[in-house]
Parts: sequence; structure tokens; C-alpha cells
Amino acid sequence: MKRLLKSFVVFAISLYFGTLIVDNVTFLGGYQALLWTALFLTAGNFLIKPIIKFLLLPINAITLGLFRFASGLLTIWLVTFLIGDLQFSPFNFPKTTILSQTIPSFQLTEIWSLLPFSVIILTISNILSWFLT
Repeated sequence: MKRLLKSFVVFAISLYFGTLIVDNVTFLGGYQALLWTALFLTAGNFLIKPIIKFLLLPINAITLGLFRFASGLLTIWLVTFLIGDLQFSPFNFPKTTILSQTIPSFQLTEIWSLLPFSVIILTISNILSWFLT
């Protein structure tokens, strides 16, 4: 029970800070929708994520673990599919010049904007879980 409660609190905090970092994510129901999303993410993390990890095991073995974010991405996508209060808008990257190399501007659609959000959410939740152990 402590593990579930800790996971719920970690996901709630990481969702809150993730929406502060990534501005294309909005919760239509406010904090109540954030807490429901954290609850569904906790349930998905304990029920759905092990199944997804098992199904993606061959791809994860071939890529030497670089594909492990796909299980988190699929879990977050399923949660956003189940909860209608979490909304993603297109993710716009402006044109940038770094060390005389120009990166052109581009836009990610709603489904691809889940990728940076899931990486941020999973990174924050892993850091918070590490601090709480």
C-alpha cells in the first residue's frame, strides 16, 4: 500500500512540474484532472506497464535498453486515451543556430508531442523515486 501511495504522489508531483516545463499540455479539469491522471498512471504503471515491457522485450534487447521509454510513452498514451481531461497541443520548435549550425523550425503533432512530455514525466518521477528511497 505504501508503494502505491508513494507512486501516486510521485506521479502527481511529476505531472505538475511536467506541465510547468512543457507548455503544450493542459489539464481541462484543473487539479482534479491532474490527480485522476496520477491515479490512472499509478494503476497503469503497476498493471499495464509490465505487459508492455514484456511485449517490447525483444526490441529493448536489440537497442540495448534505449527503447525502454516506449513503454512509458505507451502507458501515458493509454492514460490520455482513457482520460479526456488531458489535452496536448502541437509542439513548435523555433529555428535555432548552435555553433554556426542552423536547425530549422518544425512542428510535432499532438501524438508526437507525447514523446517529450513522457520523457520529462518519467525523468522527474525517476528522480523523485530515487530521493524517496
